[in-house]
Amino acid sequence: MKDRCGRAASLMLVFSLLLEPVSLAAALSDDKGGYESQAAAKLQQSNELQSKIDNVSEEKRALDEAADAAIKEHEARKAELDATDARLKQNEEELAVLQKDYEAKQERLGRRVRDIYINGQVSYLDVLFGAHDFQDFLTRMDLLKRIIRQDYALVRGVQEEKDSIELRQASLAQDRLTQAEQEEKAHLARADMEEKVKRREALIERLRTDKALIDQQYEELMRASRQIGEMIRERGMGSAAPSGSGAMIWPVSGSVTSEFGWRVHPITGTQKFHSGVDIGADYGV
Repeated sequence: MKDRCGRAASLMLVFSLLLEPVSLAAALSDDKGGYESQAAAKLQQSNELQSKIDNVSEEKRALDEAADAAIKEHEARKAELDATDARLKQNEEELAVLQKDYEAKQERLGRRVRDIYINGQVSYLDVLFGAHDFQDFLTRMDLLKRIIRQDYALVRGVQEEKDSIELRQASLAQDRLTQAEQEEKAHLARADMEEKVKRREALIERLRTDKALIDQQYEELMRASRQIGEMIRERGMGSAAPSGSGAMIWPVSGSVTSEFGWRVHPITGTQKFHSGVDIGADYGV
C-alpha cells in the first residue's frame, strides 16, 4: 500500500513538473487577449475623439470665415469713423475761422450801433436836402445807397455766418453719432466671433490632448500584448513535445505551453494555481 501511494505521489510530482510550463503559457495567453481587448476599446475611443475633432474643426473653419468677415466689417466701420473724425477736426478748424469772422463782424455791427446811438440816427432827408447842387445831390444819394447796402450786408452776413456754423455743427455731430454706433456694433460682432473661435480652439486642443493620452494607452497595451506573444512563441519553440508512456495516451502532439500547478506571473509578479495542462496546437484542434 505504501509502495502504491509512493508511486502515485511520484507520478503526480513528475506530472506536475511536466505540466508547470503549460499553466504559465495559458495565463500569458489570457493576459494577451485581455490586453488586446482593452486596446481595441482604446482604439474605438481614439476614433470617436478623432471624429469629434474633425467635426469641431469644421465648425471652427466656418467660424474663422465668419470672424474674418466680422473683422473686415469692423475695420471698414472703423475707417469710416476715423474719416469722420478727420472731417470733424478739419471742420472744427474751419469753424474756428468762421467764428473769428463772425465775432469781427459782430464787433463792426456793434460799433455801427454805438455810433448811431451816440451821434443819433442819420436823417436821410437832411443829407439829401443839404446838397448844394444837383451833382452834390446825386453824390449824396449814391453814398446813402452804399451805406444802406453795407449795413444790410453786414447784418445779413453775420446772420448767415451764424446759421452756417450752427448747421455745420449739427451735421457733424449727427455724422459722428451715426458712425460711432456703427463702429460699436461692428466691434461687438467681431469680439463675439473671435470669442467663439477661441472656444472652439480650446475644445480642439482638449480633444487632441485626450486623444493623445488614449493613443498612448493603446500603444502601451499593444506593446504588452506583443511582449507576451513573444514569450509564448519563445516558450513553444523551446519545448520538446512529450510522448506517452503507454499507460496514458497523450491527447495531441504539441509543446506544453502552460503547466499544472503554482506559477508566478512574469509581468505582475503574483502567484496563481493552474489546475490543468495546456498543449500548443493549431487553432481549432
